[in-house]
Amino acid sequence: MGREYAEWIETMRDSAAIIALAAAVAVVAACGILKRPVTGESARWTVNVSPFEPDGTVDYDLVARAIDRRIEAANLSGEAVRDPASPSQLIVSVSGFTKDMDIAGYLFSSYRLEMKKAARTETGSFKLYDSNEMAVAAMKEGDEVLPYTDSPGLPGKYLIVRKDVILKGDDIRDAQSMKGSDGNFGIMVQLKPAAAEKFGQWTSRNVGSYLAIVLDGTVISAPVIQGQIFDSAHIQGRFDKGPADQLALGLRSGSIPAALKIVDGPVADPKR
Repeated sequence: MGREYAEWIETMRDSAAIIALAAAVAVVAACGILKRPVTGESARWTVNVSPFEPDGTVDYDLVARAIDRRIEAANLSGEAVRDPASPSQLIVSVSGFTKDMDIAGYLFSSYRLEMKKAARTETGSFKLYDSNEMAVAAMKEGDEVLPYTDSPGLPGKYLIVRKDVILKGDDIRDAQSMKGSDGNFGIMVQLKPAAAEKFGQWTSRNVGSYLAIVLDGTVISAPVIQGQIFDSAHIQGRFDKGPADQLALGLRSGSIPAALKIVDGPVADPKR
């Protein structure tokens, strides 16, 4: 009887320990300390971080946090940390992505979204130029020339736009990919209240004008303003579903305020 009782006590102790461990894991997970299970593909990059402008500055810790937000938004495990051997570089480790995801393109694209007014010609439309030099020769004060392509990854032409920014990525509260009637995918963005009010006022004054949608310095579409618009905008483009979903996710997680270049690790897929 004494031996059986001792064995029973030991069993209960083991059970209590298991329950306590499970409870501890639950608490840690609830606090966000426990990392997600590591499944799928893994990769590690060394990335050089530089300002967009030659005389600009970079907050490297801010960039690292922006990359961490993207990792979190994609439900992946990993982190971005400063490279102790090179202050201008980050070391980024990520696990849990699938082979069909352009993970490098998603993590290291700046996703700087800006909306600007396209310069109109005498006919009321906008004109695309075959070279940057031709567009520069035709621009006026307050204009700038940007590359234009409606097919991501393919060479395009050049468009004259106004320098003033109407909306930017920080004005977005949500972004979702959506399939158009032509079979291509675009992005529907929802605006924050203050931005929606501003956009509504601008579109009411500019019906018939063209809105240049600029992503990372390239115009990807320039739709005509057909009426007053408040809380949403449609980013058109010849996207497949995967790149459209990825762009929407990147816009939701926020832009990165610096130029990123991979110096070691898998590169972005050039076909996407």
